[in-house]
Amino acid sequence: YGAVIRDASRRDASKSIPKQTIPELLFNVENTENAWGLTKGIIISAEKVLLMDISFELIETIENEISEAISRGVTVYVKTSQAGNISGCKFITPKMENPELTHTPHRWVELSADSNHYLLANFKEQQTQVSTGIYCKGQKLGYKFHSGLAHEIMVTQLSKLIENSGDDKLKGQFIELTHETIWEAGTIEAFEASFGEGN
Repeated sequence: YGAVIRDASRRDASKSIPKQTIPELLFNVENTENAWGLTKGIIISAEKVLLMDISFELIETIENEISEAISRGVTVYVKTSQAGNISGCKFITPKMENPELTHTPHRWVELSADSNHYLLANFKEQQTQVSTGIYCKGQKLGYKFHSGLAHEIMVTQLSKLIENSGDDKLKGQFIELTHETIWEAGTIEAFEASFGEGN
């Protein structure tokens, strides 16, 4: 997968190919082998920025690929439940543990490289099946997915900074904003439903 993605990225970057002819790809990822193959391929393809939201228990599966990306000069942000020990990796962890997410049996990996490649894979228990999986390649859709993941990472870090600021007014405004835009939309319910339990 890595070679395929790298070659596709090089073709996309070629000035001889008009941008409007570059296809936007979006397809389902239906098994764990494809999910991890694409995940590793995306990391290998990263040239500037790699963003990731992943269950902490799954990081070791791609630890080598992350380290190699960092050694190439790629900026890597990983949002997870606790800080890992990968040198040069910028771990983003929540200030307060969310028991509904931290103690769930579900596992997931979500990542984006350079706004061009994006993958989300939600695994059922024991990571033997993918319940929800999508892969996206292309500048338009890729940018949208990348932006969403970037904002999720920024909100997580910003919440800690606001909490430590001692500014109660700012804290109240932030809580109201996140409540109205995220939690009222049924985030936890949607998260659990995405794993397709009972289907």
